[in-house]
Amino acid sequence: MSQDPCEGLFTHLNVQIGNTKFPLFEQVKHDVIYHIEKEKKRMIEEENKSLEEAEYWGKQKFLQDKMKLDLIAHGHREIPKGFKTFREKTFINSWHIQEHQSAAMWNLYARNSDGIAIESTYNKLISSIEDYDEFDINIGTVKYIDYQKNAIPVSHVLSPFLHKRKSFEHEKELRTLIDTTQYGKNSSDPEINQYREVHGLYVNVNLDE
Repeated sequence: MSQDPCEGLFTHLNVQIGNTKFPLFEQVKHDVIYHIEKEKKRMIEEENKSLEEAEYWGKQKFLQDKMKLDLIAHGHREIPKGFKTFREKTFINSWHIQEHQSAAMWNLYARNSDGIAIESTYNKLISSIEDYDEFDINIGTVKYIDYQKNAIPVSHVLSPFLHKRKSFEHEKELRTLIDTTQYGKNSSDPEINQYREVHGLYVNVNLDE
């Protein structure tokens, strides 16, 4: 689809969340303390816990919650640093998902009336590449977000490639993705940099599907 300088990168908010001084963390910590104090009071009044027992529980609970917040910040701070490399080693095949044809898409990608449209379904697309076994192929729809206000999940290596800015929402994109940093399922060559200058990968497709 369209060339996007933000392709495969995390958002502005991801960078902010990586900073533990980000206001969001201060608000969450405030909420954690509020709920801990409320629970301590309940434990004393309803469970007849001593003040010492409630205080001990509260300290342990705060440390646990703070550790979770620190891990979230660490993930958002460290994980995006290495993702520029993934842009050179992740290959994408794009499809437009819509019941009807789009004049805007024809104008963008076949301006001279020399293009064709291949029509398929999600399940047929999956079936057509079932015999390909060099790399894992991931398939997913793109989510369009505000890169100033929304964060991309850091839990999956391909998340940045399944998010784009709202200005590309007209593409209604479904993507098949290959991450060559996984070496290839049947490859004995561990040199992942071999794909750095490659502009595309050949994938066998069952055209009957």
